[in-house]
Amino acid sequence: MKQFLLVASLLTLIGTQASAAFLTNRQEWNNASHNQKAGFVQGVFAEMVMNWTTDSKTTTDLKAKLHICVSDMKLTDLALVDVVDSHYTDLEKWADPANIALRIGLLKVCGMYEG
Repeated sequence: MKQFLLVASLLTLIGTQASAAFLTNRQEWNNASHNQKAGFVQGVFAEMVMNWTTDSKTTTDLKAKLHICVSDMKLTDLALVDVVDSHYTDLEKWADPANIALRIGLLKVCGMYEG
């Protein structure tokens, strides 16, 4: 349960309102150009792994684990776009913002998601 709460905090507390306001659902994601999608996922990923002075040790460790996973897998911006595209294959998830799609997807890819 404790790990679930930590993962949930990665999904909700780390994101900014700025990233949530851009590409707010599957339709907006699909209407974006390839360059917009690539830039978007790069920005969201950088935000996900950025350490803040207010982060707990546990949060810092989870961010480091995620960064190492993505680095070890050599995931490119194209792969991150694929993660979002894969999220949207489920009809129930079409209303999710793209930043949440990427967060959930990367946590699943890295074996850190408990949902």
